[in-house]
Amino acid sequence: MCDTNVESLIVPLNGAIIKTIEGNLNNQFEVLGKIGNGSFGKVVKVRDKQTNTIYAIKMFYQEISDKNNESFNKECQCLSQIRSDFVVEFRSAWIEGQRLHIETEFCDHNLREVINAKNRLFSQTSVDDTSVVYVLALIDYFIAYELFEELTKSLNYLHTLDTPIIHRDLKPENILVVNSLCGAGGSLRRQFIKICDFGYAKPHDYSGQSHTKDKGDITYMAPEVVRSSHYDPKSDIY
Repeated sequence: MCDTNVESLIVPLNGAIIKTIEGNLNNQFEVLGKIGNGSFGKVVKVRDKQTNTIYAIKMFYQEISDKNNESFNKECQCLSQIRSDFVVEFRSAWIEGQRLHIETEFCDHNLREVINAKNRLFSQTSVDDTSVVYVLALIDYFIAYELFEELTKSLNYLHTLDTPIIHRDLKPENILVVNSLCGAGGSLRRQFIKICDFGYAKPHDYSGQSHTKDKGDITYMAPEVVRSSHYDPKSDIY
């Protein structure tokens, strides 16, 4: 354990604060399994013991410190200020065992899983029948079109906020797909694509400000970001 004073690291969060709550994970939730992991930490699927609602919790590997506190809490700050169908819903955040935990709504799949499933489905189908090939190509087109349209809506939302937000780490793993088309109360969902993981996100005020430090996955990085040149929200579109 590091001996950093956690109380000194508490940051404002939508008028509240991120508190140290030891034992909160096991007391409030039942961990159902791991969703994924990365260099930052891991994401687990949990069930709230009181409401039986399913959520996702992002658990950071690194102990919170003066050096990484700002970057760790950037995602909380960003998510807590957004209430939109276009972005995964922020629920709460707390420090436990000197590590940050972020609770969000749970989404069934990410875009990487959808792409892989589509590829498996189409590769297993016989291509001898030309009519089947035509139908599959049509389905493939409409899947791609719908996903692209939903994603552009989500990006447009982030980029047209009063203070636009550059995500800086858009990739299939950070684009979540909701399984059910029905929302709360049985109403039809208006949006089935949600953007998540705002750890690299940054506000942009269009006052001549630009960003030069490269962020995100180089596989999906815009050329100007790779070159550490000036960039703005348009880099997310790449």
